[in-house]
Amino acid sequence: MTFPGIKIPYRLSEFSATQAKVPLHAAALNLLPFSLQKLLIGQTIQPKWHEFFLTYRPLVQRVYGHELAALPSDACGQSSCLDVLTVAIRDTLFLAGGLSVPSGLNTAVWTVFNGHKLDPTVYPPGAEIMADNWSPSALFWESLRFFPPVLNFPMWEKPFPAAATVPPAERKTASPWFTKGSSAANPTPGKHMWLNLAMAMRDPNAWGADAHLFKKRSLKTYHDKSVGFLEGFADKSYKQGAMDRVCPGRTVGLNLGYAFLKVWKATGWTNWCVDNMDNAVKMTWTGSFVNSFRIKKQATADHICKAESSGSSSWGGFYG
Repeated sequence: MTFPGIKIPYRLSEFSATQAKVPLHAAALNLLPFSLQKLLIGQTIQPKWHEFFLTYRPLVQRVYGHELAALPSDACGQSSCLDVLTVAIRDTLFLAGGLSVPSGLNTAVWTVFNGHKLDPTVYPPGAEIMADNWSPSALFWESLRFFPPVLNFPMWEKPFPAAATVPPAERKTASPWFTKGSSAANPTPGKHMWLNLAMAMRDPNAWGADAHLFKKRSLKTYHDKSVGFLEGFADKSYKQGAMDRVCPGRTVGLNLGYAFLKVWKATGWTNWCVDNMDNAVKMTWTGSFVNSFRIKKQATADHICKAESSGSSSWGGFYG
């Protein structure tokens, strides 16, 4: 547990509602000019995001303060290690594993019932075949490969100069998020770049000529080829690995996905149906998520749910 014995001051409904808005806002904002993105982020995501930060910060201090105090003075560069850890925990809960596991499960369940209805040349042929031939671990891994929840990774290819080296009048201009070019005070600004993880997870040079197909692969292949958890971003020779960016929740995230699909498969994939098929077959324009859908434990010949029956159970997709 992140905060053992401490009651989190947010209801689950508030947490999940905020979490669900993040990828939708982010996908929409990516289509807009940067200046407009800043304005809309300040009006939509940022206030609640900052509220969560302020709420979690004293909890992080209470639980982890003694460990943070033992770190070297420059362990977090020019930033407060308390702030860095608070942001990391908040983002982990709302974005990384907190968002990636349910979204990976959402696309996995969607594929079982709806993939072949969208494109039978790309997706497996449906629940009956998949129930016999797909293991929960292979299904979850392929879902993460084909619909990677983390589409890209921002990084500084060229570090920005320390703020103390930039004259006060130039500091706003020299900010990493606002600088567009060089200036007399800052002739070599940092260079921000984004690594396209989504394309890498379908790169035929790594995955083979059938990388564009949703198909079962060996677990060794997934472990060897995946970059979706930033597996290659580790270098123990630099600060004893303190700057590694590989996802620390990789194993627990995979195990959560395996466990859910294992339990669901044990109930019989072929004994479930999709309630709103027309909407469910469609893909969203974000690329990593599918439209809202709901499945019910109700055996039907075509896996399309009939009229509501008493005592039936249901499970909604991530945005269901």
